[in-house]
Amino acid sequence: MDNISTLSEIIEELHGVYLDFTTNFYRHVDSRFNYNLKKLKIDDAFDSQEFMLMLVKQYVDSLGNDENIGGKLLAVGMDYNFRYRIKQMDSLYRKMEHNLKKDRYVSKILNDFMGTRIILSNVNSQETEINELLGTLQQQGIISRFYHRDDKKYRALHCYFQDTNRHFPWEFQIWDLEDSENNYKEHERHEKEKSE
Repeated sequence: MDNISTLSEIIEELHGVYLDFTTNFYRHVDSRFNYNLKKLKIDDAFDSQEFMLMLVKQYVDSLGNDENIGGKLLAVGMDYNFRYRIKQMDSLYRKMEHNLKKDRYVSKILNDFMGTRIILSNVNSQETEINELLGTLQQQGIISRFYHRDDKKYRALHCYFQDTNRHFPWEFQIWDLEDSENNYKEHERHEKEKSE
């Protein structure tokens, strides 16, 4: 299977997993916690015990306790170099603290409660075709946004699933195999910097 078909299939499956979890989670959330995450600033969210305990902690706990998610995600990426992780509360706190007083919004910073990644060969040489695919998937509402990040040390495509501004997004990263060693090193450096 070529990269375009692979990515199309995996993104559509991830979108389905995202929608299943999101629909179920927000069905049980009190309407008082129906924040517009693209307008709620990190500083305000961090200072709100309601937001942190009633929404963020509940969300993380629900992801961790959902017995179906792991199986579904493993099935999505079974034949590929695919990984996922659920962000832990201490990591979320560090990420939020790192972004305090920077005039940033929750949806932009808390965008990877669920982080997924695939590493494929020849992503860089197919960048134009992959961007076209992602543009089409964005128009269809399957992904909410995507961008190419390339700062010489780290290179990847980042895609996000978010069905409404009031629901937390999930992240999907697409790496080229030839960038993976540098990307891992840069990720470790970034995490260390955030915790200092």
